Amino acid sequence: MELLVGFGISRPEWPPLRRRFREGVPVRVLIVEDDPFVALDLESIVQDTAEVEVDVVASVAEARKHVSGIDFAFLDIDVLDGAVFEVAELLRDRGVPFAFVTGAARACVPAPLRDAPFIPKPYKVWQISRSLLETAGAERAWR
Repeated sequence: MELLVGFGISRPEWPPLRRRFREGVPVRVLIVEDDPFVALDLESIVQDTAEVEVDVVASVAEARKHVSGIDFAFLDIDVLDGAVFEVAELLRDRGVPFAFVTGAARACVPAPLRDAPFIPKPYKVWQISRSLLETAGAERAWR
């Protein structure tokens, strides 16, 4: 188990994602965020942090279509068509790491998902970068 510094939780390592970064394989990050300004900011932070492909969607319905082939996700809890917990469960079941980035209270996260990293809004740039880098490994991520 690896301790994610800054989150205070233990999670299993994610070797497939780390391997993809090491081998130079394109890594895909999904951002589920319904505020266009926040989505643009998150996309910019992620792209400045690591060499990744980013998909940005604003709803649970859109996110469901993008889950396949994703390597990491940042999830706002409350989006256009409801709560994103169904997507979080799909990601968890597929072994895809994710972090909640939200203005919602941590207490509203269902118990089975509470071990996921939780970044409250307003977030700091370093929190977003660290979440991705600690999960993916920083071997080739910094630009």
